[in-house]
Amino acid sequence: MVRTYKKKTTRGHVSTSARQDAVDTVLKGCSLREAAESFQILKETLRRAVEKSRKGKELKSFSDSCKTRQVFSEAEELELTENVLKASRIGFPLDSKTIRKLSYQLAEKNNISFPPSRAVNGMAGEDWLSGFLKRHECISRPTPEATSLARANSI
Repeated sequence: MVRTYKKKTTRGHVSTSARQDAVDTVLKGCSLREAAESFQILKETLRRAVEKSRKGKELKSFSDSCKTRQVFSEAEELELTENVLKASRIGFPLDSKTIRKLSYQLAEKNNISFPPSRAVNGMAGEDWLSGFLKRHECISRPTPEATSLARANSI
């Protein structure tokens, strides 16, 4: 998954209300092709929406159906954030690789299912780290530097 990808066209985007109106029209007896043309929706998209409606499933908006699955819950991410901030406060700021390894260890410890690519490297991916840092802007990633013993003890 690319971190900064922005879709360049609006092709395939149909508002939920227009899709629901088209589904209602088809369920009232209008043909699938006529409803698709009148509401300017692809016929196959409308057919899938009608099938979902007949099965009793609710229609989701495009943004809801394309959300990625988050590995950690909010509480677990908060725990990870607190650990990263605590290490930074006591004079041992964590770099990107260490945060990624720490997240992998947290997922293993809590028996959380995660993508198999994590097990190969023993750490989370760069995309996960990018999203994590966007969700928790309080975390900064300074380059670790040597801290004098006097300064470390004064904290």
